[in-house]
Amino acid sequence: SFFVLLLKKLGYPKPKKQDLLRFLVWNTRSLNNKCDDAMCLLQDNNVDIAIVSETWLSDQANTTTAVIKSYGYSIIHDFRTDNRGGGTALIYNMALQFNIVNLNGSDLTTFEFTAGSVRCTSDMKVLLLSIYRTGPISKKFFEELDSLLGSASLKSDYMIVGEILISTQSQLLLIPLNYSRLHCLTDSGN
Repeated sequence: SFFVLLLKKLGYPKPKKQDLLRFLVWNTRSLNNKCDDAMCLLQDNNVDIAIVSETWLSDQANTTTAVIKSYGYSIIHDFRTDNRGGGTALIYNMALQFNIVNLNGSDLTTFEFTAGSVRCTSDMKVLLLSIYRTGPISKKFFEELDSLLGSASLKSDYMIVGEILISTQSQLLLIPLNYSRLHCLTDSGN
């Protein structure tokens, strides 16, 4: 399943159509076996940035990344080195001003992530995080997530986070967190 998000320039008058960035947040369950279809989806829907989880990519430069580039997009991704599956990525239109963002996450054990930023205007940059939870929801997961979002919030005022899959019915939400960071995750934009 997937959905498309439109991010309008915050604090500005109603944006014109050309001022919108189109985002896709998608758990692909292997980008390897559906790369051409995925790229056609991005192009047909004028998607600027795809926030992807479960890429199942196994190295940085491979056939899949070459196909993505042939469609006019670039990719940054992180993959599992110890076993199959998992992996996160940001796929973006090459015309965008996009940068890799390095966040301290080498010691994370409960999720995987990829971080990047896109310049929307001369004075607005948006941080993008593709996050894939690798295990059960636990106190450690929330502590690690809070730590990552804390360091990420120092990089940008605006953040878009893709696929964490947290049940709000869970009693674990009673764990003390910086709720302004959690609000960024759950805010529907209304």
